[in-house]
This record gives sequence, C-alpha cells and structure tokens, in this order.
Amino acid sequence: MDYKRAIFFDIDHTLYNPNDKTIPASTVNALKKLSERKDTLIAVATGRAFYMLEGVIDPLRPYIEAYITINGQTIHHHGKLIHDEPMDKKLAVKARKTFQRLDLTYGFIGADSQVVNRLNGYVKSMFIDQRIPLPKVDPEYEKHHKVYQMWAFGDAETLKKVRGHIDPSYIVPWVSDGFDIIDPERNKLHGIERLIDRLEIPMDKVYCFGDGANDLQMLKGVPHSFAMANASDSVKKHAKYTTAAFDENGIEKALKWLKLID
Repeated sequence: MDYKRAIFFDIDHTLYNPNDKTIPASTVNALKKLSERKDTLIAVATGRAFYMLEGVIDPLRPYIEAYITINGQTIHHHGKLIHDEPMDKKLAVKARKTFQRLDLTYGFIGADSQVVNRLNGYVKSMFIDQRIPLPKVDPEYEKHHKVYQMWAFGDAETLKKVRGHIDPSYIVPWVSDGFDIIDPERNKLHGIERLIDRLEIPMDKVYCFGDGANDLQMLKGVPHSFAMANASDSVKKHAKYTTAAFDENGIEKALKWLKLID
C-alpha cells in the first residue's frame, strides 16, 4: 500500500488510561475515522513489549497496521516481525550486577515474556494491576536469553546511586517508584525511521503523539509532534504542538484540527 502519511501514537496516557484500563470512546472513534482514509499508516510506538498489548488496545486493533514496541527495538507490520534489536549484552550484565549490589527488585523484558529476580508482593500487585501475567523468576536471565530492556523499583535516592554506576543517558525514570534501562540510541524515533524508510514515507509526512520521558526523541525528531496536555512541561517543550489531555478528547481534537478527520 502507498501511504501519504504515517501517524504514531504512544499508548499509556495517550491512547489508553492504565489507571481505569479504558480507551476514551472519542479516541476509538477518531482512529476508526482515520482508518477510513486508506492513505494513512496508523501505528503505535510504545515502551511495552508486543506481548504486553493483549487486552490493552483491543478496541483499536482493527485500525492499527504497525507496532513499534520496546521503544523501537522490535517492529511488527501487518503481523510480521520486521525488526529485532536486543539490548547490548554488556549493558544488561552491568545493570544486573548494579541492581544486585544495591539489593533492588528488578526485571527483564525478554522476547516473549517478562522475568524478575524475585516475585514479592509488590511485584505481584504491579503485574496483577496492569493485567499482565505474573513473570518468571530468573535473577540472571540475560546469561541465556535476549534482553531488550531492564527495569528496577527504586526511589529518588536509589536512582541517584544507580546513576553513579550507569550512564544517566541510559536511565529513564517512571512517574514514580522505578526506572527503565534503555539504550538511548534505541528509541521510538529510531524505530519510526526504520519503518518509514521501509515503507517509503517521507519524514515531513510523519505525525506523533506522546506524553512521557520515553517519547522525547520521538517528539523532538518528528516534524508534526503533539504532546498530550497531561504530559509534564519538560516533555511538552519538545513537541511542536500540545493537544488536550488523553481523557479530554485530545486525540480526536488534534486529528480534527489537522483536518484528517471530520
């Protein structure tokens, strides 16, 4: 298919409300209308792994043609895996040893599952709350498997200690209580560039929507970028535009403003 443009959407707090596990009806309707154009690639660009999308964006699946997942490290197009780029093994080992030294609860995002070093009550509650199957336990998972991303629980003081061992550019804090370890060269923009090159869509015809720290490169690098009003000021300043909050019809309002839907 020849596309005139591509639009990439972050998931959490952009398309989807992880707090009440819903997608605004206006967003579902907006993507349905957008899909009727037939000339626009509708894609997601998320920090979630592909297998973590089950039950999350089901109402939108009929309209989504491509999935950039794990912050650009895997890409699916029309059901086919077209890009697979695991984390550097040395970085995974360094992160794991740092987390062990600090006695942190940490996890790995693997090719087909999540894995943790220990399955305590806090881990169980997090996975149950997010409707994700409980992870396997293997504190040295990277020794025998591909790892795409790592994470750990920790407060601001813990994060400060981790930054003393790992280059801060690899650390992406959560809104609260933890952080991810992500190669800064492997990000959503990196994935977008690979996909549009493959599909021969020029960058000046690319749009994106996001709200979080892992959207920064995407918001900076995509010419028609929108931050959600629920994003922090530090995120908004990197976007070309700001639309309403995700739960205040922000996606629908922006697509109407762009005259891509009625």
